[in-house]
Amino acid sequence: MPPQGDKLPSSEEGPEEGKAQRSSELMTEQKRARNRLSQRYFRERRKLRLKELETQVQSLSATDSDRTARLAAENAKLRNSLVQTRKRMAQLKSMIASLDETLEGLLDASYLTTTCMQDATQKVATSKEQDPTGVPTLPDAVTPAIILTSLEDRQWGDLDHQQQRSWRI
Repeated sequence: MPPQGDKLPSSEEGPEEGKAQRSSELMTEQKRARNRLSQRYFRERRKLRLKELETQVQSLSATDSDRTARLAAENAKLRNSLVQTRKRMAQLKSMIASLDETLEGLLDASYLTTTCMQDATQKVATSKEQDPTGVPTLPDAVTPAIILTSLEDRQWGDLDHQQQRSWRI
């Protein structure tokens, strides 16, 4: 008989104890298998998610790069357009200044001519009133001498620059 303090080897244990132990080992082994399977599925899901995120990052980077390139091209085009517009504006400013000077000279001449013609017409009318026949004599007709005389009669020195400018327009 075996000593009292010693237990029987597992093969010699009773059928119920061995069955419980095997059942416990089987449950532990099944649990380990489930855990391994869960870990494998988790790793696969994580790997797929990482691939999805990497693809998304690449897609967004490509989109961002394309957008940046488009914006840079548009920016360059707008800068070029701005330079061209500024050049055109400078040309138009110089053209306006030139036209202003030309018009100023023309308006001065036109004003003087109109004023002289009015003076000459008044002189002719006055001469008609003086001559009952109504036929102006040669010296009273509109001639360059009458125009020059009416120019001399005008005194531009009395007018300030603003009045002269308003009459020109």
